[in-house]
Amino acid sequence: MEAAKKTMTNLIGAILMMAYLSTIDGLRVQELNVGQNNRENLQKFDNVAREFASGGKTLFTYLTESFKDTNSLSESSQNASFHCINDTAKIVVDLDNKEEYAEKFFDAEAKLPPGILEGQTTWTGDYHECLSIKSYWTKNAPSSHQFAGKYFTVGYKKQLYLGICLPDSCDKNDVRALLENIVPAAEISGVYTTDRNEIDDSTIMAFVVMGIILAIVTLGTAVDYLETRYHKPLHVSRSNGYTPIDDAIPENTGLLLTENTGLVTEVKGNNKRHNKIANRETLFKVLKSFSFFSSTRKLMSTTNSNGTLDCLNGLRVLSMWWVILGHTYGFSTEVLKNPLFLYSTVVQRFSFQAISNASYSVDTFFFLSGLLVCYLALKELSERGRINWVYYIFHRYWRLTPVYAVCLMFFATIYRLLVTGPFHWVVLDPDGPFYKETGECRTYWWSNLLYINNLYPDYGSVSNCFPWAWYLANDMQFYILLSPWVIILLHRYRKTGIAFCVFLIVSCIASRSIVADYYEVNQQEQVTKHGDEKWAQAGPLYNKPYARWSVYIVGMLTGFFLHYTKCQMRMNKLVIIVGWALSIAMGMSVIYGLYYYNSHPGTVMSKTGSLFYVSCARTAWGVALAWLVIACATGHGGWINNILSWKFWAPMGRLTYTSYLIHPMIMFVYYFNLVSPLEYTDITMVYMFIGNLVLSYAAAYVVSMAFEAPMMQIEKLILGKSS
Repeated sequence: MEAAKKTMTNLIGAILMMAYLSTIDGLRVQELNVGQNNRENLQKFDNVAREFASGGKTLFTYLTESFKDTNSLSESSQNASFHCINDTAKIVVDLDNKEEYAEKFFDAEAKLPPGILEGQTTWTGDYHECLSIKSYWTKNAPSSHQFAGKYFTVGYKKQLYLGICLPDSCDKNDVRALLENIVPAAEISGVYTTDRNEIDDSTIMAFVVMGIILAIVTLGTAVDYLETRYHKPLHVSRSNGYTPIDDAIPENTGLLLTENTGLVTEVKGNNKRHNKIANRETLFKVLKSFSFFSSTRKLMSTTNSNGTLDCLNGLRVLSMWWVILGHTYGFSTEVLKNPLFLYSTVVQRFSFQAISNASYSVDTFFFLSGLLVCYLALKELSERGRINWVYYIFHRYWRLTPVYAVCLMFFATIYRLLVTGPFHWVVLDPDGPFYKETGECRTYWWSNLLYINNLYPDYGSVSNCFPWAWYLANDMQFYILLSPWVIILLHRYRKTGIAFCVFLIVSCIASRSIVADYYEVNQQEQVTKHGDEKWAQAGPLYNKPYARWSVYIVGMLTGFFLHYTKCQMRMNKLVIIVGWALSIAMGMSVIYGLYYYNSHPGTVMSKTGSLFYVSCARTAWGVALAWLVIACATGHGGWINNILSWKFWAPMGRLTYTSYLIHPMIMFVYYFNLVSPLEYTDITMVYMFIGNLVLSYAAAYVVSMAFEAPMMQIEKLILGKSS
């Protein structure tokens, strides 16, 4: 009976593998932010899974059988530790005698799961059961030494990842030594465990810095509360020579909410007779800069000085939600139980095209940044005749960098302590696919703070430290290296400035076309030729400045047009209708233009069509946005302008920058703390998106109030004092 049952199990496993192979061969995988290499890995998974499934055995089964062979045992003992060998041998003996703790070791390890036809490459077993195991004295294997269960993940041929439970006296080297007696060493691609990271000096320093800032925030909030409650300042208030500085310093990047003041700052001298009083007042003002009360009041204000550009608030916030939506799907692919269902079925839906093309949300930020930089700078030049270019650069760096540096520090240190479980190795093991994102932050953090991380190290690889910060690097480079020349030319030599902008746009389109042709980039911007080159692996059309500045320049031209017309322009109904029709058609063609190819597996766009789409799509998206903003700003936006100018967007817009910095960490903490793969369903992803959105903005509020808002206020205090 037992033999028949085993034979039937093996037969079912073989049938499943045959069905799996035939499914894979006929499947053209469509991916969301997953490259050619990952698709090939999923297709190779068939052979690896078949080897384990066809025998009807597990790693633990093979291991216990090898322990019953004294020759294998002696070979393994040459490289494995004494305690690991002895404790594993005790489990084998007690398993034959059906001891409960020994059976749990077998029960907790990974076995052939359902859903392998949908590409389940990670078989986790029962993580919590493994960690709960405690050995005890038994008659057949008497030992006073007690041990607990320890969870390991074994990589097999870099395609299959199996969870196995062994004694905690074993480490990764011991497990590899034991497995090499049953599996060829070359086929073991890695052994990973869930050992918690030690709290090193860097992490301690991060805790100290966070503690100091928390103490200052608490003190500043207390001071502000007492002054508010008793209606009496805690410092002596006298004239001290400060210049009145507006509460709102201009923010001219796509992620930041725009406010109204100048790029030229006049500084007046303090009255020397009141230096002590001034210093005391300054100290209290600095403390109050960290007050949650004051910062929250400013955050929640629904009034701003954008005027006719209020529509930018809604555009900014909705684009940030679009980013979070795209990342909710994109980041989940590493932990999905059924990724092939997503790639082969969900991606083919018409409704999914907006998610698979969510990267255009970042182009919206580039457009907004260019628009605001040009509009505000030209306004300053018109009103005051000059711009303080030193302050122009200082303000941007000060505005972005402090909170960015805090997030970097947290990501490289404290964040590592928050990830545990069977997927722990993905982020924290040096061989894990996401290790560079955290590990390299300890070495190359300076490249992020210099905003060159899109070019160095590794040619600006998309998997470098804090990888989503490539946008900040590009935006800062455009702000410092491009925008001053464009602003000066548009102000002094209008036609020359416009011609220069057109040249930059055309050069960007040409650059994208040349790179796409060399690497034979398909319509999904995936490299299909020369893929072994480091530049090809570093996102040659995704995060490089030459591939992105066209949308930024379109934004600058839009800002110039709005300034030149003072946001006042008459249009007849025909022009308005044609303008909206062309804008909608252009935007829809960019987002939904690949639907036919995504919904018809095996259909590939021609090389000419791919080059045209890849070269022009992002610029076309910027042009579509240009009409939307111009129409709304000049009073021809109708109900669209009413929605985008809703006052609700103003406070939400002030959290856009910090939510952009934080939201991937929120997602990673959830995804990589899962104890088993996540099965894709539409309702699951909806709940995950809402959860990611709410938690990202909640965390963004705390970070903004503690780190971002105080730096803005301190900048005003610095500029308000004489040197």
